[in-house]
Amino acid sequence: MADGGLRPLALVTGASAGIGEAFARELAARGHDLIVVARRRERLEALAADLPTAVRVVPADLSTEEGLADVERVIEESPVGLLVNNAGLGVYGPVSGQDLGALAATVAVNVEAPVRLTRAALPRMVDAGAGGVIAVSSPAGQRPKPRLAAYAASKAFIDLFFEALRQEVAARGVGVTIVSPGYTRTEWHCRAGQDVSAVRPEEWLQPAAVARAALDAWAEGRPRVDLGTHAPRALPMRVARSAYLRLPPRVRDTAGVQHLRELVNRPERRGEPVGPRGLDVR
Repeated sequence: MADGGLRPLALVTGASAGIGEAFARELAARGHDLIVVARRRERLEALAADLPTAVRVVPADLSTEEGLADVERVIEESPVGLLVNNAGLGVYGPVSGQDLGALAATVAVNVEAPVRLTRAALPRMVDAGAGGVIAVSSPAGQRPKPRLAAYAASKAFIDLFFEALRQEVAARGVGVTIVSPGYTRTEWHCRAGQDVSAVRPEEWLQPAAVARAALDAWAEGRPRVDLGTHAPRALPMRVARSAYLRLPPRVRDTAGVQHLRELVNRPERRGEPVGPRGLDVR
């Protein structure tokens, strides 16, 4: 269990609506005191009044240097034991027609803010040998996405950065989990200007389900959870084993295929499907 059974102080960015609000509600239900961060003070205050644990409201615009520096100071002055990097922006349309300020804000909120806030929180966690970070990614980060180029690239960065971070701090008692939800019922698509009318009703996830799955995965020490119809599909064990055996011996011994090596060498798992590490394939 990544949090050692404790209930550390949790900080959630983008907590005024959608998945961020769901994270705050689920964390409070599990007994965590909270710091909630978003641009809209009135929404944060209404949320805080509705939660059963202690909540500190921090209005901040993470697309600005002032807002980001304010939250860094809050983290450095507080015993934050769980950081949820949830805030995200996106603008739909061709890059040539997008406002430069909106593109810069997307990079600031989706890339710079998670890096800087994580850097601010890590020293205390590493020193304590406990705590963790949850990063909200997206299936959009798994391939180029015309008309969502900056957003998709920012989520590819999240996947790579936080997986590398997980490998750096795992032995120090700090758990890192990436959650990658598909289409989720939030304000995001409308604010980004994306037409989602063709998305089937059964494809939509609820924010509360995303937050619960992410927190469960973090508590269990799982590095990643992919949710929704856009989650990577599982491979039959025989296919995974065949692919592994075709690798040159020097490649089989590298850390990059360690998880696959462990799976195919366990007889009791042969015949079962294999998904990306951390993905439930049931």
